[in-house]
Amino acid sequence: MSVSHPVIAVRVMSLSEDSAIRLAIPLVNKIQDFFARSGQAIAFDLPQIVVVGSQSVGKSSVLEGFVGREFLPRGSGIVTRRPLVLQLVKTKEGGDEFGMFTHTEEKEFYDFSEIRREIEAETAREAGEGKFISSVPINLKIYSPHVVDLTLVDLPGLTRVPVGDQPENIEEIVRNMIMSFIEKENCLILAVTPANTDLATSDAIMLAQKVDPKGKRTIGVLSKLDLMDQGTDAQEILENKVLYLERGYIGVVNRSQKDIQNDKDLSSALESEREFFESHPVYQHFAAVQGTDYLRKFLNMELTEHIRIKMPELQERIGLEALWLEAELKQFHKKPEDLTEFTKLATAVKNNVEGEFQKQMGDVSSRLDTVELEKRCVGSLIRGLFETTFRRDIELSSAIDDIQIRYKILMAKENTNGVRDSMFTSAKVLETIVEEQVSRLSLPIENIVNTVVDQLEGTISSLIRSLPLMGQFPAMQRFACAKSIEELQRNKGKALDFIDLRILIEKGYVGTKQPKRRTRSCGKRAFDLPQIVVVGSQSVGKSSVLEGFVGREFLPRGSGIVTRRPLVLQLVKTKEGGDELGMFTHTGEQEFYDFSEICREIEAETARLAGQGKFISDVPINLKIYSPNVVDLTLVDLPGLTRVPVGDQPANVEEIVTKMILSFIEKENCLILAVTPANTDLATSDAIKLAQKMDPKGERTIGVLSKLDLMDQGTDARDILENNVLPLKRGGSKLTLKTEPYFPCLGYIGIVNRSQKDIVDGKNLFSAFEAEKDFFIGHPAYQHMAEVQGTEYLRRYLNKELTEHIKLKMPEVQEHIKKTAVLLEEELKQYHEKPEDMRGFTRLATHMMNYVINEFQKRMGDVSSRLDSVQLNERCMGSIIRNLFDDHIESSSTIDDVEMRYTILMARENTNGLRAGFFTSAKVFETIVEDQVDRLSKPAHEAVDNVVEELEGTIRSLFRSMSQFPILERFACTKSIEKLEENANKAHGHINTLLRVEKAYVGTKHRTIQDDIDKDGIVMWQNEDGTGRASYGNYAYQKIRLEKERLVLFNYPRDLENSDGHVAIDLRECCVRIHNKHNKKVEVVWRRSKSNVASFDLSQEDVKNLISNFCRVGFYPKISETGKRVRPEKEDLERADDVEVRQVEMVYDMIREYMDVVIRSIWSYIPKIVIALVIDEQVDYFKTDLLSDLVLEGIVLMHEAPTVAKDRKTKQKKLLLCKKILEVCRQLEHLSV
Repeated sequence: MSVSHPVIAVRVMSLSEDSAIRLAIPLVNKIQDFFARSGQAIAFDLPQIVVVGSQSVGKSSVLEGFVGREFLPRGSGIVTRRPLVLQLVKTKEGGDEFGMFTHTEEKEFYDFSEIRREIEAETAREAGEGKFISSVPINLKIYSPHVVDLTLVDLPGLTRVPVGDQPENIEEIVRNMIMSFIEKENCLILAVTPANTDLATSDAIMLAQKVDPKGKRTIGVLSKLDLMDQGTDAQEILENKVLYLERGYIGVVNRSQKDIQNDKDLSSALESEREFFESHPVYQHFAAVQGTDYLRKFLNMELTEHIRIKMPELQERIGLEALWLEAELKQFHKKPEDLTEFTKLATAVKNNVEGEFQKQMGDVSSRLDTVELEKRCVGSLIRGLFETTFRRDIELSSAIDDIQIRYKILMAKENTNGVRDSMFTSAKVLETIVEEQVSRLSLPIENIVNTVVDQLEGTISSLIRSLPLMGQFPAMQRFACAKSIEELQRNKGKALDFIDLRILIEKGYVGTKQPKRRTRSCGKRAFDLPQIVVVGSQSVGKSSVLEGFVGREFLPRGSGIVTRRPLVLQLVKTKEGGDELGMFTHTGEQEFYDFSEICREIEAETARLAGQGKFISDVPINLKIYSPNVVDLTLVDLPGLTRVPVGDQPANVEEIVTKMILSFIEKENCLILAVTPANTDLATSDAIKLAQKMDPKGERTIGVLSKLDLMDQGTDARDILENNVLPLKRGGSKLTLKTEPYFPCLGYIGIVNRSQKDIVDGKNLFSAFEAEKDFFIGHPAYQHMAEVQGTEYLRRYLNKELTEHIKLKMPEVQEHIKKTAVLLEEELKQYHEKPEDMRGFTRLATHMMNYVINEFQKRMGDVSSRLDSVQLNERCMGSIIRNLFDDHIESSSTIDDVEMRYTILMARENTNGLRAGFFTSAKVFETIVEDQVDRLSKPAHEAVDNVVEELEGTIRSLFRSMSQFPILERFACTKSIEKLEENANKAHGHINTLLRVEKAYVGTKHRTIQDDIDKDGIVMWQNEDGTGRASYGNYAYQKIRLEKERLVLFNYPRDLENSDGHVAIDLRECCVRIHNKHNKKVEVVWRRSKSNVASFDLSQEDVKNLISNFCRVGFYPKISETGKRVRPEKEDLERADDVEVRQVEMVYDMIREYMDVVIRSIWSYIPKIVIALVIDEQVDYFKTDLLSDLVLEGIVLMHEAPTVAKDRKTKQKKLLLCKKILEVCRQLEHLSV
């Protein structure tokens, strides 16, 4: 024997070893029997082998092969409807073969057909006579000298489409049941997959990978190796090279349906299986490690070793289980026998529920022994929601809303006023924003109601489920839970209605109009054109179906997932004898006459977006094929559903593909072409399952059965094709042939595709059509319906169905096209027809300029107090300009006190020269004032420049409305900017004149200035909060008066009348300094002794003010902070004598007060200059001169932009097309009548 693969070699060596613990499997069987007979579920994991796979993959045949006898139920659809725990016990040679069930006590079944009937009866007892399933296992033990010791669990096959009385979520139920078994670490997984399907779509491998991602517990089994497509084999899978499993794969060949009907026994089947492997050129080199006989021995060895490893853990779990069962047995109650006992029981249940609910709500009548001490009760949690979550949401919402409200009020007022100031706000602002604010309160209130109801619903459900009485009687539990939640939802509705009413009342009180009641509605579904979407799993033959419709090979082929982007295929029938060609939307007008080039273009375009690997994209490829051999048809081919990611595919590839498919077939205008291979169970069809999700009544679904020629011998799909299994309403429910060849008579249509061998041999599609036709005519099960089967019939049938579907959807199509036409008309209104003469040009230019003028005035804030024209979410340009003025006023009005005094001192010194002067020349005052006025020039001109810059941006954005005519746009914009610059120069000139006037005459006869001079240098400093911050010796004083030569301290305000005060300090003998680096302590000290006279503990702002006042009376603080350099001008000021100081301070006061007057005057005048000479002049230019300039240039400006012209013409064509379609729709509507 030659074994080339390492995994297979290891398996051969392991199997040849003799196990040292042959009693391991019988020991586990005894434990399992004990629990089965006691009726208790096993709460811990016993080592066992679980058989997993889809319906009809051959699981039952594998199990019967292990026994060598037929004992399992057979039939169509789902047969295994309860888990079967099968224990095989090897007996001595020559012993009897019999079976025993745990539910039949000690009864022995020697007739294996009786075993089958007992399984069917026991299944029906728990799961019913229909197709329903149950998770309660059947335990069967078979004794035979021909078996090996083995324990297996056979589970229902995974199905996707509910049949009979099965619930809608049958797939989820079966999947959860399987997962509950295989997720246990003590379980080995026997994953059975038919070899004639793609391994990447295997349900068994997919589920196994979820719980065993490394493949350590999974054993792969490939069935139906003899039914693979000609020219294909499973060598790479069996050699563990495709989807690696640590325990590898084993292939089996089961009896066909024909073998079963011909009574071929299992021994002969096993011999045929051995011959198949030994004679097959691909499998013969490892035939010794394939087949059913080898598989059962291998499983015996694997399970024995697995039990040995898990035995210590098993012992510990059994001990814990025994303790738990003892506690559980104390909770059961006797079932009532009559109404009296039932009433007592119901009353007890009601009292228990009521008491527990009140306890959960916190109503415990102050009895501490009933209060939960370890965690919060539900009532406390709900109160917490109101006190934390609800309060936080309300406060957070209010905080956000407060900012928004203030901002919107500000924006409304700013934009209504524009450049002009106003003291008033429209009342409509208040009403509108208050209504909006009240409406926003509804969301957190409704959220808290929903949250509390959800909390209560969960509490009620868990409370009822948790009561031991309820758990014992499930029907009573379900009834009580449903009624309680129904009442809870009714009360929720009342609460929400009451909230709506309260909000309505609150809004109605403020507003002058009755506000609309809040409605709860969902968005309208987007419009979709009628089309046919092709749906199915990978490798089911979708591509062959589409190529059959065309009669040419043009779709990519290969292994795994090939269709990786949606393909929208439009077939257009041309005249007889015409060329066959294809065109893609992404290649423009290029025509493809070579269909192999079409295939390569699809592959290249797919790779462009989805890459070269296996990744998929939802961006469609649009292909139109013209041919005299097709019928008019539009189809969408989608990627096939896969479960196991391959290559660069993400782990959630199944979810991605499923969402993509559902996004197409959920549209009501879509017909679903659900393709299912006939050699798989229809109940496991991905296509039918997805179609039923979106089309549960089967009104939009057309079933297609492919691979009819690859079905198991002795089986056929007649029942499906006659619409008797999973009926689809499309086309009727019974076979009714008519003379009309396109008469839709069946819910399903069967087809036969070319095999892989046919494709390799170059068999063309027309020969394939003939072979397909011969297949249906010659097949005894299909010949009576051959006329309505096959690819040729299918494409004509789809043509008729799509036509009828379009007629049915015509009103909806008309409505959508009408809305599209209205939308296009609205969009076309933004374009202007190019004028042909000067009259038309003048009219168009006037219209455009009116828009520019109105929009400019609106942006400036000139909206004539119309609130509906006010922008609430951002500042208008007028408001921005006014803020620019405010910022410049603030920045230019700051004067450095020390620098100003130094400048005055230097001016006075330089004016006197060598001569000492007791008086200050007026020239000093005038010179410094002129210098200060000159300093205002830069910020004043900058303010104008900034305004002009903002206006220039506004003007450019306004003239973009003329972008349809770019020459006109550039001309108008350039002219407007030139005028803006001209206006700006005028404004700059007026500002220069204003500053020159201010410098030409410096007057001091101003009331504010005169009042300040009359103060005679006396400055009052008051402590506003009444605390004593000025200290002298050990005393604190509340008031001080700072005079020219002395500092006077007071205790009480009434003492201010006393000129001497409580303490008077002669400042001529003192100096002032800042004592610490934080600028919070100011000291007055003796010049000679440097000892402290008085100190002030103040805030930084108060220190600044106090220092300024000391400077005004001639005392300049020194900073004693280490490392701080004293400015030179301060040293000069310190050296000044008393006469100089008094003169400096007098001039300083006059300059400061005078400049305050000048600054206020200038900055009140500059906005007026800008408004009058820049903004108003610009508006006047727009209204008169610009329009004249445009008319003077003439029609040469009206050259339309190419892109705009193209867009306008495209929309005009679309509008014309919509009108033509509406006319066709009206004609069709007339014909249908």
